[in-house]
Formats: sequence, structure tokens, C-alpha cells
Amino acid sequence: MDDVSLPKATIEKVAKECLPSNVRLSGPGLELLLVCCSEFVQLIASEANTISEEDKKKTLNPEHVVKALERMGFSAFSGDVSQFLEEVKEIDKKYSETKANLKSKRSEMSEEELLALQAKLFAQARGDLPADPQ
Repeated sequence: MDDVSLPKATIEKVAKECLPSNVRLSGPGLELLLVCCSEFVQLIASEANTISEEDKKKTLNPEHVVKALERMGFSAFSGDVSQFLEEVKEIDKKYSETKANLKSKRSEMSEEELLALQAKLFAQARGDLPADPQ
């Protein structure tokens, strides 16, 4: 198996949010936590892969991950994971609807209107950038 790990900064941030404010995580402690988290993800992914093969699927689906959690004794997490999955699906649905609406509006615009809109968006994006420190 390839040597794959999770982003150190993300694991550190999650750990800080979970620990009491008067507790610090040492460097070696963070490294150990990172290894444990990576191993956990790999174990769940491996079990989810087994489940997908049993279902004669070639693609891992979120449902395979939920089943893997339950099969491995982490059913306490499956409810939270399922709820998060529904939230992600809802966000994705809204994004797809917005994208479709924008696409249909763009198809009604002339090339000149599209170029003007593009210039406006570029100007807006430049305004959102932080000032150059030079």
C-alpha cells in the first residue's frame, strides 16, 4: 500500500478543537495521531472496497463507507456520517441548480453582454484580493 497520510494541519486543527483549552498536543503526539487517523481511514476504505466488491460495484459509494463503519463496530459514527452525507447531497443539489440557472441565463445573453459580465466579474475579483504589500 502506498504511504499516504492526511494533512497535518487539518489533523492538528481538529485535535485542538477536541481537546480542552488547557491541553496541548506535543509534536510526537501529533505525529502519532496523524498515523492513527491515516490508518483508520485506510482500514475503512479497505472494508468499503470489500463491500463494493460484494455488491459487484467498481466504484466506492458513500453507502459502502457507512456499511464499513457499521461492520467494523463503528455504528455510533454511521448516523453522523449519514447526516453529513445528506447535507453534502443537498449542497450539491443547490450548486447544480445554481449552475444550471446560470448556464440558461448565459445562453440568453449576447456575446457583448457576456464580455461585459466577464469584465465586471474580473474587476470584482480584483477588488476582493488583499492589497499588494509592496
